[in-house]
Amino acid sequence: MVRISNKKIILISCLVLLIVAGLVTIPIIIRNSQPIPSNLKKQIIFPVFYPSRSDVTVKRSSMKYDSSAQVLSFIGYTTSGDAKLVFSEEPTPDPFNDVSGYYTAVLNNLNQYEDFNNVNGQTYLTRPKNLGGNESAVMSSKGTLMFIRTFTNLSTNQWTTIFNDLTIVVK
Repeated sequence: MVRISNKKIILISCLVLLIVAGLVTIPIIIRNSQPIPSNLKKQIIFPVFYPSRSDVTVKRSSMKYDSSAQVLSFIGYTTSGDAKLVFSEEPTPDPFNDVSGYYTAVLNNLNQYEDFNNVNGQTYLTRPKNLGGNESAVMSSKGTLMFIRTFTNLSTNQWTTIFNDLTIVVK
């Protein structure tokens, strides 16, 4: 009869646990590294901006794409927990680029009160009347029109951080 030492049993047990842990976590890591589900990604025809760092946590189950309106929407939360953010993205409408002053008129209609630069372009803070005066940020960049609505007021520094952390995940 072969006798296995306690050290070998512990070593074999640790190896088995590591293998099982790897088999469980690898699919989770792979799924989370693809922020836009593949079934939606196939339908989207414009660049999609997505929070790339830990300042915003996206609720993946909230992700929806309306193919007829070509609008992607999802919900995120600041990691500090002080703000719920509703992201909405769509292709930049042609008049924004083709008609002089059109984008400015839209921003004025949304009660634009502040703007700032970020790594992706210019962002405008607004307080649309139809949102009850809640804050909303608007950016038209790289062929995408993005709105982020919040139900609390954020500082310009918080908004800048959010927009600086956006990267394109669908091209």
